[in-house]
Amino acid sequence: MDPAPRTYPSVASGCKCSVAPVATRRFERVLIIVLENQDFKKAIANDYLHDLARRGVNFTNFHGLFHPSCSNYLAMVAGQVIVTQDDQQTDVKNVCTIADLLASKGLDWKNYAQGYPEQNDLNAYPNRCFTNKRAGRYARSHVPFMSVSSIRNDEEKCSHIVSANQFKTDLENNTLPRYAFYSPNMDNDGHDTHLKYAARWLRDFLDPLLEKEAFMKETLIVVTFDESSDTSRESGNHIYTVFLGGMVQPNEEVKASYDHYDVLRTIEENFGLCPLGEGDGGAKPIADVWK
Repeated sequence: MDPAPRTYPSVASGCKCSVAPVATRRFERVLIIVLENQDFKKAIANDYLHDLARRGVNFTNFHGLFHPSCSNYLAMVAGQVIVTQDDQQTDVKNVCTIADLLASKGLDWKNYAQGYPEQNDLNAYPNRCFTNKRAGRYARSHVPFMSVSSIRNDEEKCSHIVSANQFKTDLENNTLPRYAFYSPNMDNDGHDTHLKYAARWLRDFLDPLLEKEAFMKETLIVVTFDESSDTSRESGNHIYTVFLGGMVQPNEEVKASYDHYDVLRTIEENFGLCPLGEGDGGAKPIADVWK
């Protein structure tokens, strides 16, 4: 007899897990940094990215899910296929995200976005949300939680999408959330510049964090790309992804095949959250990289 189909959280049910796994708690917080549009071979050949791979866990067979990129961002937080038109940001209704699951367990989350306007004027920013497509080097399509109507139209939820300037304050005040998604601007993520530019920005942002022993002891940092630059089927959407943190084996090379859904499922398992959809529901938590 075939197993009963899995029931996933729904907006109608308040985006709560009917049955949640026991939290594994390998890390106390996760910081996800997403860069843009590079093939694995080119990324791993960059001096700084190669050094990062040696300092953490290097996934040599990791793959993006889609071309173009926007659907990858949405899959990272919603666990399912959300089709977008010509890589433009979209308004998604009736979708639960990991933010809902975290909130249901009293766990905080934020999407830090470089260039996101400081929104103090409620007349200018209804629900404290800046919903425009662009602002300088800021791009809404790289801020996945902003695409979700239930977040965008709720003042409390949208207050979790903040300027990246807030990251330094939260770090200094020891108020970083359990889940942090960091969206660099269109220059620093390499979208409108190039790989060397993005790697230099990443070095300047990341190295001070890596030197903080107490921070790294409890924090898993995920550095990944949304998709490969080669969009041919033969390329397999092969991208660079590294895990960094005191809980992972340094200089570890993982040859097993993984993708963005597997990272999401790993984070869910860590915090005792159920899968959101068919994507992360069919994914496998990443194992054999932990101390």
